[in-house]
Amino acid sequence: MKLHFCGIGGSGMASLAVLASNMGLAVSGSDTSKSYRLDAIKEITTQLYDTHRQENVWGADVVVTSLAVPADNIEIQEAHKRSIPVWTRTECLGFLLTGKNLIAVTGSFGKSSTTSVLSDCFMASGAEPTVYLGARSRHYGLGARKGDSDYAIVEACEYKNEFLLLKPRHLIVLNLHINHEDFFGYDRIKLTHSFECLIAQNYHALETLWLPEDDIGSLPLLRTGHPNIKTYGLPTSEWYTECTYNTHSEMSEVALYHHGVKVAEYTTGLIGRHTIRNLAPVLGLCHTLGFSSTDIGNALSVHTPLARRFERVIESERLTMIDDNARLPQQVEMTVSAAKGIMRSGGKLIGVLGIWGMLNKRNLVAYAGAVAKCDVVFVMPSSGFETVNGGLEPVGADLLLCNAINAGGGHGVIYDEPADIAQYLTAPQTLVLTMGYDGFTSQFMALGQYLMAHTAPKHNLLVEG
Repeated sequence: MKLHFCGIGGSGMASLAVLASNMGLAVSGSDTSKSYRLDAIKEITTQLYDTHRQENVWGADVVVTSLAVPADNIEIQEAHKRSIPVWTRTECLGFLLTGKNLIAVTGSFGKSSTTSVLSDCFMASGAEPTVYLGARSRHYGLGARKGDSDYAIVEACEYKNEFLLLKPRHLIVLNLHINHEDFFGYDRIKLTHSFECLIAQNYHALETLWLPEDDIGSLPLLRTGHPNIKTYGLPTSEWYTECTYNTHSEMSEVALYHHGVKVAEYTTGLIGRHTIRNLAPVLGLCHTLGFSSTDIGNALSVHTPLARRFERVIESERLTMIDDNARLPQQVEMTVSAAKGIMRSGGKLIGVLGIWGMLNKRNLVAYAGAVAKCDVVFVMPSSGFETVNGGLEPVGADLLLCNAINAGGGHGVIYDEPADIAQYLTAPQTLVLTMGYDGFTSQFMALGQYLMAHTAPKHNLLVEG
């Protein structure tokens, strides 16, 4: 069977193509964009095209397309003309995972990181799951692997109700916040309804349903009355995690509680209140399935963050640089708090924020509050970025955000060049925290290279890879 991927360079599509190839299927693909992912794709197929053409789909049994590909794409039209089935990304994923004991991790954010650490715990316990997530991983390459067991662990995206095509037996919900405004708008009822539908259509198959009690958006889901609900997030929940960060070892000491009783203690390099909170359903599920605390502990002790998930890219005596894909105000606030929590006394926190090009309506006051703990915030220029509904970002959007930061008592500056930030490297320790969409990654990396030239490195992951 041969699958042709239209838009194969996208994060989810590239992972899916790799997974299909690992499962023995023939793969071809096309993408007009340049991406590091295409280098990895070249290792699994010689049929990789940099233009969309009718003949690209000839010989394919199925054409797989992402939601980013328009319906009038020439390859999609040719597939319809030739009666070649056209699948969405999630339809393809569901096909590849047929018969698997599916564990789905969903929510507005935190899915990739949580899926990754859960997969590592399964691996350490000998369960060998098939894994699919939407981010690069040192363990899973582009974010996918074929496992030998009946388990499959996937990141389930709510965008355009894609996750309704999945049939999980275990479902972890992390949070419900406004996201994907081009589909959900700012309608919380519509957002909640999508998750309610996911639970309803899998109601009888769900062996466990993990719901947070500390997230206001998720509370309506508790009213579904599912008999296998497992709560987490609060000290009074069924499962709860408590953390102490050790500044000397730079590790987190995590205690796991079940019905208020401590059942295990773990040490991990994972950092941040929200990340440790998301460990509760991970650890709870592993304990529920009978995995040993020793195996779980081994996984947590060596787990490394995904690319752009609180990823330390530079570390020296005077300078630490951490990169994160935080983009919504809630994400930015949690990421800033996590960074602040690992800093030594007298250190300086410099935020670099790139939020342009994806959303066309923002609460700038919320962003200003999210970065309030930073000593200074550099806002990436907004000019030239397309909004999600087309057209350029409003003129002066970056200045408006700086004004909102300054009005809230912060220090907001429009970023111009790396030297702007280098002048702030005067404290005993400076932490530069880059946050935003993947479209800013090249600029963030260039900033890191420049800053490295002005510090004596202990670890330079920009060079080490």
